[in-house]
Amino acid sequence: MMNDKDIGSFFVMMNSLFGHKFKSSYGSAVDDKGKLSMTAKVWRRTLNQVPHIDKVLVDLFSIDSPLMESKEWCPDLREVVQMCKELSVKYVREEHYKNQAHLIPRDKPTVVVDEKVRNENRKKIEKLLKTFGKTKEETK
Repeated sequence: MMNDKDIGSFFVMMNSLFGHKFKSSYGSAVDDKGKLSMTAKVWRRTLNQVPHIDKVLVDLFSIDSPLMESKEWCPDLREVVQMCKELSVKYVREEHYKNQAHLIPRDKPTVVVDEKVRNENRKKIEKLLKTFGKTKEETK
């Protein structure tokens, strides 16, 4: 979940990427009194509804992100949410598989070892090892 610091960092990143375009559209993360702006609160509340938002934000600002595609203007909140939702799919899948892991049987089937068969096999192996490297005449 994004906290005040996280949304502040988000606004800094968006300002870095889109410059005055973002700032003139959405302002700053903090108001004149140093409190979180209403716009930042709305963005935070909305983005916090995206599953795994903490991980998604890392992906959002990576160079392969759809956010990095050239745009004439910066994306609005709906567009950013859509990008985040698309990026969150892999984390939702991972979580689903982790939650399903308890359904996979973990116990290995028990193997019954027949001592008689084991001893016979051991003798055969010892015989093979003794004859290993000997010529045909020496093994008779």
